[in-house]
Amino acid sequence: MAVMVNADFPERWPDLLSTLIGFMQTDDVPRVYGAVQVIMLLCRKYEFKDKDEREVLAPVIDAAFPRLLTMLQNLLAMTDRVAGAYTRSLLSST
Repeated sequence: MAVMVNADFPERWPDLLSTLIGFMQTDDVPRVYGAVQVIMLLCRKYEFKDKDEREVLAPVIDAAFPRLLTMLQNLLAMTDRVAGAYTRSLLSST
């Protein structure tokens, strides 16, 4: 996945963001986790780029980060170990 994100986004995957947001809005844990991981890859791809090159990341941030914040708030309200593991994963990916 990392190779495809680094080589093909956004030119060959113009609908990737809408797909990721759709996955994040489900209760399907593997899809949510996968979407979060791809968003992490996108952020890392543009992390040290010039401001002009990072502009492609703005829609990702605008669309995904509010959902990530809601997910994190919901996880923090839970008290089981699984929620703790997901919280750690979510925090380490953003």
